[in-house]
Amino acid sequence: MPVEFEMEINVQTSTRVGYRDFIEKLRVRLGVRFSHNRPVLAVQQEPPTRFFDLVIRTNDHSVRFRLRMDNLYLIGYQMQNGRWLEFNNETGVHLIGEQGTEFLGFNGSYISLLRAAGLEWKEVRVGFYNLGYGINQLATSTTGKIRARYLIVVIMMICESARLIPLSDYMATNFDSSYGTSSDDYNDGNRNREGQIQDWIDLVRAWGALSAALLRADAYPDESFELSNSVEFPPNRIIRNVPEAAAILGILLGPRSMTFDDGQCFFGATTCGSSTSTTAQAATQNPSSQTHGLGHDEIVNKDISWDASEIGNVYDKPIFQDLVGKNGSVTVNYAVLRNAVAARIFVTLEQGGESTPNVYGQVYAHYDNWEDDPKTTCLLFNRSSDDYVDVRLGQAIPLLRSVVAVPLDGSLIVKASLYDHDTLSGDDEIAKGAVEFPAQMSGTSSEEIKGEDGNYVRVTVYWTCAI
Repeated sequence: MPVEFEMEINVQTSTRVGYRDFIEKLRVRLGVRFSHNRPVLAVQQEPPTRFFDLVIRTNDHSVRFRLRMDNLYLIGYQMQNGRWLEFNNETGVHLIGEQGTEFLGFNGSYISLLRAAGLEWKEVRVGFYNLGYGINQLATSTTGKIRARYLIVVIMMICESARLIPLSDYMATNFDSSYGTSSDDYNDGNRNREGQIQDWIDLVRAWGALSAALLRADAYPDESFELSNSVEFPPNRIIRNVPEAAAILGILLGPRSMTFDDGQCFFGATTCGSSTSTTAQAATQNPSSQTHGLGHDEIVNKDISWDASEIGNVYDKPIFQDLVGKNGSVTVNYAVLRNAVAARIFVTLEQGGESTPNVYGQVYAHYDNWEDDPKTTCLLFNRSSDDYVDVRLGQAIPLLRSVVAVPLDGSLIVKASLYDHDTLSGDDEIAKGAVEFPAQMSGTSSEEIKGEDGNYVRVTVYWTCAI
């Protein structure tokens, strides 16, 4: 994919002010909004779709680096001879699309880089001399150890410096007397006098957690500042509140985009209306399927976006949003739950009067603390008597969807009105009633919904936190 922008710096001629200005301009260019007066990166996408280039020069050489816009991860670089090299990734598919791109043989994690460089944390030093020397090496070197060592330097002095203000302030001090320095000064003595990176690693690892804490403070302004107990900080640094966290962050890591293809953990319905049909509820199907209410005419083609950091968001309540298209309108009913679990629902036909009943009717779900209203229910099964489905005894009834999100402090209620279509003797009631399942973190719940003449279905719910 094409890069969206590029920036350039000559480290050999930069001063402390020049380096700081470069890092600050990078932060501003990458930010898509602000949180506590700090820029926030775009929502993370997997696989990534947005990239930018940084060209870092000395007086002798230059290297072009490619980075992700959504998390500031370095993914590869171009040597001075035009050859592109890319970090290994789990998919084995190149993110850098230039012809001839090769994998480096190690990925971009610090553990992998240190292993490839044959170094320990205490042996890696960063600063003006190491960065300048590293650029000259990366421009031409074909040795894996050298590449890995100086890629660490680039990541620390560009990516981590953009993320963390204390780190960029520290790195800037290395540029005090650098203006006009010759490449001869990139010697072992000068490089080995520069700072070790091991003192910064705890803070580097805390970037994501600190970002999440500030975004959470935006979403829940009335709640206290909260950090995971697993977050560690350097001995001389304690972060107890929002201002202290904001003082650390140069730019925030944004939320991660997630796509649910397995059952759709959205809870709601879509109501369609147009000039040529009456208003009705459209069942939400698997994303891969399509519903053609008016032949092949498009009613509405629009997206609904949700920003977790937006102040004033509505949580744990139904939201109704109207979308108007060229041939009608839809009302999307949905909810965003702050503390929820996933419930996978199975409705099994245990007794239906015949060995293979012609099943029709409705099954739907709602929450115990929400009004039992079509606008706040989730339709699981919906067939008329002339659109029945054959289901054998002991088999699960095919549902429109099987997974819903349930508030952890509430209950899931499943209601059923199911019948066996019989043209000769009249329709038989298979199940009519409701069962309630208190939400739980894991495990299985099961209840029966009974009908006439001993007919019944069994509703089984499998609980998991992995929504």
